Amino acid sequence: AYILQSTNIWIGVTDNNEARASGMVALAIGTNFNEGMLLRGFARFQGGTGYASYSSLDSAGGAKIYVGNSTTHSTAGNMTTTLNTTSGQFVRILGYSTGTANNTIYFNPDQSYIENGA
Repeated sequence: AYILQSTNIWIGVTDNNEARASGMVALAIGTNFNEGMLLRGFARFQGGTGYASYSSLDSAGGAKIYVGNSTTHSTAGNMTTTLNTTSGQFVRILGYSTGTANNTIYFNPDQSYIENGA
């Protein structure tokens, strides 16, 4: 997932930086943001999309998908179904799983976010 910066550049979202967790979020439609962006809708992940942990999004239908935990995901832009409870980290819902083994999510980023332990 990418976030649009004030410089009009898309960069990977992270949970350890408010500016990179709080703005407009989108998914790259192709292999990068130059091929178009999905602001809301269903997204199916296939190998080579750049989302190293996309298979971890295949949770029970309706499971929340969050901005990836920066301490367990080394790449900005990752998403996870695991709620980060670390103090000082930002939590934001990005969408929902549509079920196991189909590599599809409903991407619908919440406009709000919180900082843990703030």
